Amino acid sequence: MTFTIQIDSARDLPAGLLGRTLAAFGLSGPIEEIGSHLELGVLADDIEQVATRVLHALESLLAELPFPLVPQRVGTSSFHLGPPAG
Repeated sequence: MTFTIQIDSARDLPAGLLGRTLAAFGLSGPIEEIGSHLELGVLADDIEQVATRVLHALESLLAELPFPLVPQRVGTSSFHLGPPAG
């Protein structure tokens, strides 16, 4: 089954950088920039496993960036990268 992962970010992230990071976590597919978010089609059987890998990939990517963003799952296959609460 194909799941469409949506990632919305408060800061611009290069699609290529995000794609390479997701691929390193076993998530690959075409990435499309649609408005303010990116979409990635992923072939998988279990959306929960995909979501866990997406979160780990986003955490890994954000640890290397110079600005504070926190990944948050906001739906079954939707994620938002925003500033930390507080």
